Amino acid sequence: MFPPEHADNAGKTKGIDEKVNKIYKINMNDETGLGTELSRTERKRGERKAKILDAALALCAEHGLGAMTVQKLADSLDYTAGALYRYFRSKDALVAELEARALEDIADRFRLVGEQWAQYEPFATAAKDEQHLFRILGLAQFYVDLLDTLPEQMHLIGMLMGDRRSFVGDDDTARVAPVFTRMLGGVSDLFRAAQAAGALAAGPPETRMVVFWSSLQGIAQIEKMQRFHSELFDPRRRAPELARALLLGWGANPNTLDRAARLADDWRKSCSEHLQ
Repeated sequence: MFPPEHADNAGKTKGIDEKVNKIYKINMNDETGLGTELSRTERKRGERKAKILDAALALCAEHGLGAMTVQKLADSLDYTAGALYRYFRSKDALVAELEARALEDIADRFRLVGEQWAQYEPFATAAKDEQHLFRILGLAQFYVDLLDTLPEQMHLIGMLMGDRRSFVGDDDTARVAPVFTRMLGGVSDLFRAAQAAGALAAGPPETRMVVFWSSLQGIAQIEKMQRFHSELFDPRRRAPELARALLLGWGANPNTLDRAARLADDWRKSCSEHLQ
């Protein structure tokens, strides 16, 4: 699955520092009044930090990442710039937290979709090779559907990927790297499992993951071109075609792929409300 559940439960913390969560858990078990008071303080800090991140994400979506400054963010929250620096030591640290949280949001949503697939009877009774191709086709559709379900997060990722400038310094990449690695590692696992089941020919899963994900990101980026031709530049139409072409090139049986595609289409039609 993409990515597997992990011990730090990062997706559910929504960017609150792991240290804060550890302190909170310790204090909740503290039988003294002081422990209870500290936990309340840490909860408040976590809530304020989440509020700052929500406001920063909205500003990025409206004005762009480059135009977002600490002062603009402070003004939008009626804070002082100095107050924000108590939560994030720099703009780089803030952007790193935004990126990590966006990736965690995507991973959490995909886990839910994966659970829905497992409960879909036609999927459960399909042949194993069809199931593996279904997961990859489903991932492609899921990713472009994020343009509707998580628009601000996808806009942020699009800005970060589409600009050759680096918005996060080396000192702050440590916040993003583990989340990014886990997420893409989960995609590699899908290809590795499909190969093991004979649904795809042998090949480097990591290379296929990079080609697949970066191609999907490019497909997501064409949405802005819909003002020229709404159907031609619709990412939701082009993503399944992209996935099919790549899977055929990587050795998928055309008939098996057709069955998996029909299964994916049927699931999406019958369970479209779960994508909202």
